[in-house]
Amino acid sequence: LPRHPELLAAISRPGEEKVPAPTAKLGGTALAVIALCGAREFDSTVVSQQDLQAMGAFLLFMQKEDGSFHSKYLVDDGFDSSFHSLYYPGETMLALTMLYDLDGDELWLRAALQSAAQLVESRRNSTEGPVDHWMMLASLPLLERFQSVADPALTAEALREHIIVMGEKIMKDQRDDGHFAREPRSTPTATRLEGLIALARIQERLGEENPKLRESIELGIDFLSKCQIRVAGPARGGMPRSCAPDASDKRRGQEIRIDYVQHFLSAVLTAP
Repeated sequence: LPRHPELLAAISRPGEEKVPAPTAKLGGTALAVIALCGAREFDSTVVSQQDLQAMGAFLLFMQKEDGSFHSKYLVDDGFDSSFHSLYYPGETMLALTMLYDLDGDELWLRAALQSAAQLVESRRNSTEGPVDHWMMLASLPLLERFQSVADPALTAEALREHIIVMGEKIMKDQRDDGHFAREPRSTPTATRLEGLIALARIQERLGEENPKLRESIELGIDFLSKCQIRVAGPARGGMPRSCAPDASDKRRGQEIRIDYVQHFLSAVLTAP
């Protein structure tokens, strides 16, 4: 960043992702950290540890005193308070946890737990809390590293309880054919499955069995498998936006995007 040369961020240029000016998104940088940390497991020369730490420093730069985050930073104008993302904090929690695995600095875990504490507290009295699958995904590795932090911002029990509540909300919304949204779309089902699978892993580590949770996951995976395009041609194997033959949005119903495929793969490859 020009004003902060010690920080590195993933920046969208004007015309990319509908931004009018160079913009550093919290979620974009968090996902870049996740991807690059994963790539380093195969080839450590992909990115230096110093560059990843500088990207982590940007994530901390975006965090507020209460543990929440700014979602965007305009390169020329500073923080953009007009936009808030539900998913960026969870993505950032996961990125910070992976940075801890990179260099063992407790600072990353503390920031991730501070974010988790803020999210749990802000949703405590909400009867219709959001379905935040990224937070559910981040909570799995975060709970496994709880003992590495002295005096964490919240208890492991409080974090687990929050994830369980979200899981119950997801399962309550599941339809008979396996999908979760009002319409039989692929990605809302896949992302919710990612969250449920993370919850199943958390409970497995505690020695807890939840047949209802496993049944919900299996039903959702079956729905997505039937949705996947099987006919010969360049679209074979792809995941369309809609899983209904007579989708109301016919123009976009058979659209295939990289995130539709990615969330499907993430759910299928991690399912218990």
